[in-house]
Amino acid sequence: MRGVSLKVIQVLMGHATIDMTMRYAHLSPDTRRETIGVLDLPLAPARNTDATRMEWTANHP
Repeated sequence: MRGVSLKVIQVLMGHATIDMTMRYAHLSPDTRRETIGVLDLPLAPARNTDATRMEWTANHP
């Protein structure tokens, strides 16, 4: 509910399966609404990978 991946919680808790983690994961109605709100947001524009590649090349001669 605090934005941490359930997979990360599984590893930290030492659960062998995600099913065990899910047994203890209870989502409140507010959390569900907030998540739907995030999923309904428009996607961010695609990154300019050419610019990123040029930056990397400039910083790693």
